[in-house]
Amino acid sequence: MSENQRRHYRLTYPTKERPTLHLANHSYEVLQIAESNIVISTERASLNAEYIFQGEIAFNDGTSDSVAGAVLKNDAQQAIISLTETLSFKRLMSEQRRIRVTYPAFDFSD
Repeated sequence: MSENQRRHYRLTYPTKERPTLHLANHSYEVLQIAESNIVISTERASLNAEYIFQGEIAFNDGTSDSVAGAVLKNDAQQAIISLTETLSFKRLMSEQRRIRVTYPAFDFSD
């Protein structure tokens, strides 16, 4: 696999469309989703490296998905989370379609 190829499709969100990851004590903005990982904003509340959790991602279409995982990396701005309870490819495609309709000029590239 080349350096520019990814194992899974991922979706970066426009600011106003970001889902929310709800954990026991905090909620986090989701910056990016993929089938097997998510990137969240940690500007308001940090997470410890290797923190293991179960939570829920609330999407802006009014639906939510249960997720579980562990923090792989984090810094003052964001955390990368590996999911053990993953998101479906169908969910990712549904989210992408919804964003493309709402924001036709949005650049999905990273």
